[in-house]
Amino acid sequence: MTIMKTKLISILSGMALCLLLATYLVSCQKDIVLQSVSISNCKRTLEKGKSATLTYTIDPTNATKGGATWSSTNPSVATVNASTGVVTGVSVGEAKIVLTSNSDSKITNECVVNVVILATEVLINEKAKTVLATSTEAIKFTAKITPEDATATLAWESSDTDVAEIDAKTGVVKLKAVGETEITASVGSVSSTAVVLTLTGPLVVATGVTLKDGNNNLTDAGFIVPNGADNAKILTVAVAPDDATDKTVILKNTKTDDVAVEVGPAKKTAVTGKIYATDGTTEVATYSATYDATGKVVSISITGTKVGDGTLSFKAKSAAASVVATTLKVRIVIPATGIGLKSDNKDIVAPLTVNYNPLAGGTQIPGVVVATLTPMNLTIKTVTLVNTKKPTVESVESVLDATGDIYDAKGNVKVASYKVTALDATTASVTFEVTGVAVGVGVLNVKSGAVEKTLNFNVVIPATGLVIKQADGTTDLTPATLTVKSDGTKTATFIAYVTNIATATDKTLTVQSKADEVKDVGQASTPAVGNIYKTGSTTAVIATYSATFVNNTASFVVRGSTGSAVGDGGSIIIKGKSGGAPVTVSVTIN
Repeated sequence: MTIMKTKLISILSGMALCLLLATYLVSCQKDIVLQSVSISNCKRTLEKGKSATLTYTIDPTNATKGGATWSSTNPSVATVNASTGVVTGVSVGEAKIVLTSNSDSKITNECVVNVVILATEVLINEKAKTVLATSTEAIKFTAKITPEDATATLAWESSDTDVAEIDAKTGVVKLKAVGETEITASVGSVSSTAVVLTLTGPLVVATGVTLKDGNNNLTDAGFIVPNGADNAKILTVAVAPDDATDKTVILKNTKTDDVAVEVGPAKKTAVTGKIYATDGTTEVATYSATYDATGKVVSISITGTKVGDGTLSFKAKSAAASVVATTLKVRIVIPATGIGLKSDNKDIVAPLTVNYNPLAGGTQIPGVVVATLTPMNLTIKTVTLVNTKKPTVESVESVLDATGDIYDAKGNVKVASYKVTALDATTASVTFEVTGVAVGVGVLNVKSGAVEKTLNFNVVIPATGLVIKQADGTTDLTPATLTVKSDGTKTATFIAYVTNIATATDKTLTVQSKADEVKDVGQASTPAVGNIYKTGSTTAVIATYSATFVNNTASFVVRGSTGSAVGDGGSIIIKGKSGGAPVTVSVTIN
């Protein structure tokens, strides 16, 4: 037992000695001194009644004594929790939030906090206003701010300072020019609804309206619209005069219980309505109307719903009561879907050749064109003929005996004229004759509604006849009778050219051996060759010919064929390709 007590005392003595040694070492260690404190998330603006938490950092980060305490220089404006750094806005104003080191009161940092009251709504007291641009009236806008004690400053703005300027602080307006601007007020990030300020010129009363289809004034014939949702057409309405103060247009249909519709520049959305027949009950179309971006023209899109005629009236709102509304006839029709063009019962697939006789008093032979519309049950069975004339094209409706001119593609040179000679309602066709007036290529557009075809014309001076002479060019061969031998030892030669070789546009020739055998002479650089058949036969060849075309003249060589008999005869027919009487050249075997 004594030994155990002795060991225990020894252990306890050792532990006490260690504890004393540790205490001595700690007391001898040097402190790490705090140098500075920094506020890491200083919130400069704080809404009244709201809170925000501030935090801080120390330098060095391993300082022995790094604690700090928060305080406010103006607790009536903002309070702060000394230990947590939670700042609360109390009243409008400015307070400094101070951070002080617990170990050294000289080590501080601070954050300035502004306590504010934010606006939740801004309302302009004045409504939309219209004044003369030359007015000397003092105009000032005011606003109501919610809450009334919001701290941010009220600011004013004009959307178009070319029309009017507004003082950003006072709301006083300076008028500048005719037009429209939007006035807005804002407090901080909260803005008001815009109020429109319109500046006008001196009051100008409207005298009427002008209706147009594209660039063309609408006439008593009315506005033609193809039936169907995909065929809407647009007409425009402009108030006259152009500087009328009020450009509002009133639209009224024939239905007695439908009220008139107004469309004006200030109305941003389209107005819609229906168009009825004169009975006021049968709907034929619908419309949508709105002013264009310029604020000067009403654009009206009309969509046909039923084939028939309806009416829609237009009147300027500011026009005097004595001014009669303009009534437009709206025709909803079955439109053309195609146009066929023919001449001599053949489809025109290339430029149509039209002859021109330049001789004074000379006979002009016109080309004939038939334009046929499809379907045959369409409503309007006429076409519009539009040329290329510059500076303004000419449009002619195809009524009987209507006339017009045809120009080249550039619209500068007149090459032909035309006249409508027949209208056929049964076949929905229009016939017109084209007469050349100058050599050239002309263009005419044939239209029906949205369907259009371009017709090209090649106006030429045709050949007026044919000259046939001996090969040396000295003696006329009239009549042209040749003799050759069957063995080819004797040939016949001659030349041929069009009578008006100096003026004819096309100087080439054709040679016909039989009904279905015609050769061109002059179209190719190689000689034209062909057969000459025994009279009464389409198979028995008695001779052959070869024709070379040089300097607008064809040189022929005729050679008898082996197997032909003395006395056999045949012929070829030669003519100018572009016109003139043909000449028969007879050949006999001797």
